[in-house]
Amino acid sequence: MTNNVKLNEKEEFYFESEQILVTNLRVFAIQKKAFEGDSVWDEISISDTSQPEPKNAGKISRKSLGINLSLVGFGLMGFQIIPYMIFQINLLSFLGGFFEGLYFLGSMGSLVTGVYLLLNAFLTPNPHTAVLIPIIGQSKDFVVSFPGWDNPKVQELIRQYNRAKRSI
Repeated sequence: MTNNVKLNEKEEFYFESEQILVTNLRVFAIQKKAFEGDSVWDEISISDTSQPEPKNAGKISRKSLGINLSLVGFGLMGFQIIPYMIFQINLLSFLGGFFEGLYFLGSMGSLVTGVYLLLNAFLTPNPHTAVLIPIIGQSKDFVVSFPGWDNPKVQELIRQYNRAKRSI
C-alpha cells in the first residue's frame, strides 16, 4: 500500500488506509488513478491544511422495494389491460367508473413509485462518509471517501490528524 511513498527523515506514519496517509509532516491522498493501475499520491504539508470535515453522504438502496412495487403495478395493470386487449372484456366493469379509476390510479401509482425507487437506487451513490481536508489558500480540498455512514476509520483519521498537527 505505501511502497511508492517516500518518507523524509524523522517522518513516521500516524494513519494509513487505501485512500489516505497521514504522517507527522505531510498528508498523502489518492486523487486519481493512473492508467497503468498504479496509485498516484498527491501530497501536501500538514501545516498547509486545516481541520478535516467528515460528511455523511449517499442513500440506502431501496432496490428490492422498487422491484416489488413495479411488479405489483405491472400485475395490476396487466389484470386490467390484457383481458381487454385479447378478449375485449373489461373485468373491472362491475366496480363502476369511480372504483375502476381508483384501481387504475393505484396500479399506476405503484408502478411509477417502483420505477422511481429503482432509478434512484442506480443513480445515487451508496452510503459513505466523505472527509474533506481543506488546503489553506487554495480552492481545492483533499477528498477521501470511506464506505458506510459514520465510519469508525474517519474518527481515527481525524484523531491522528489532530495528533500530527499538534506535533508540528
